[in-house]
Amino acid sequence: MLPLTNMMERLTRRLHEIGVVHKGKFKLSSGNISDYYIDLREAYGYPDTRKMIVEELWKLMDKDVTCVAAMGYGGISPATILAHDHNLNLTLVRRKPKDYSRMTSVDGYIPNENDRIAVIDDIITTGGSLQRIITELEPTRAKIVGCYVVVKRGEADLKYPVRWLLTTEQLL
Repeated sequence: MLPLTNMMERLTRRLHEIGVVHKGKFKLSSGNISDYYIDLREAYGYPDTRKMIVEELWKLMDKDVTCVAAMGYGGISPATILAHDHNLNLTLVRRKPKDYSRMTSVDGYIPNENDRIAVIDDIITTGGSLQRIITELEPTRAKIVGCYVVVKRGEADLKYPVRWLLTTEQLL
């Protein structure tokens, strides 16, 4: 076998080795039913794979971002590493506001009008998760420069550009 030189080919191969693609009947967060499920959280358990994912996401991102924002396990892991590795502020958005203390939806760094935010997630299907993050961040008046995902599974109608590393077709 020839050595893989392309990082995306190496990442795709590694994700297959780890077994992130599952066949069966699955209900997605969008509510849709699918005959496969891609669980990138499994990949985050492996240092080499985390590193590949984060390095490739960084290559996609505008380098003038000041903050990364994410929600849920799929987005928080790469966002935290990106924030650490590139000295960026980190904003964590909850799926639902806390029902105690300050009852907020946004934790960590609270962006302001001087910030440029990259929204991070693992997979985009309908864009619902990304839209929830965006909705929570828009009142801060920070500029959202784009959404960055590991896998593009479907089309989304977002007012911000979406960039991805791989498509489901490349993984299936």
